[in-house]
Amino acid sequence: MSMKHAMALAAAMSCLAVQPATAAGQPPASDNARATFLQYAQCTLDVRGEQAREAVAHFPDSREEMRALQGLPANECVKYATSTFSTRLFRGALYTAMYQSRFSAGAPALIASKPDFAAGADQSLTPDQQAMVQLRDFADCVVRHDAANAHAAVIGPVGSAAEQTAFANLQPTMSACMARGQNVAFSKPVIIGLLAEVLYREAQS
Repeated sequence: MSMKHAMALAAAMSCLAVQPATAAGQPPASDNARATFLQYAQCTLDVRGEQAREAVAHFPDSREEMRALQGLPANECVKYATSTFSTRLFRGALYTAMYQSRFSAGAPALIASKPDFAAGADQSLTPDQQAMVQLRDFADCVVRHDAANAHAAVIGPVGSAAEQTAFANLQPTMSACMARGQNVAFSKPVIIGLLAEVLYREAQS
């Protein structure tokens, strides 16, 4: 990975916080919020599945994607709505729900080469677009080096022992996929959303 790309990845990851520790036996508040948000995404898929899949097919953070995602919420899913709405987290939750619905029975074989993560972006990538590509390149590296634990992290119930074990097992791979000298913390919702997206997009149909 070049220094320029490493800096882009570090910048993209730098705003992501590590999940705080909690008392033994108590799920973190962020796990409860993440579970509710995932239910919201699943409900959206149940009600507006075709539109949801079309929305996340757009380049991340593009105007087209933001318009599509903001137009998805359905009255039937209001009970799962949260006070804050992040299109990035919603994209990740939708991909997580899509992957769980299709591949909960077992991890799929992956296509030989990763897709073009820059598809749909400007011909000359802006710094923000480059960061979005680099995040998916990072997730691709993790998935291709440890697909089993990536799959387990995505399908494991939120905050469960299975999810925590898979996420812990992924730490060496995630560190290896970061650029040398980088030590950036990130949150579970973001990394699991990225893993779900890459796994879903790279699954052999």
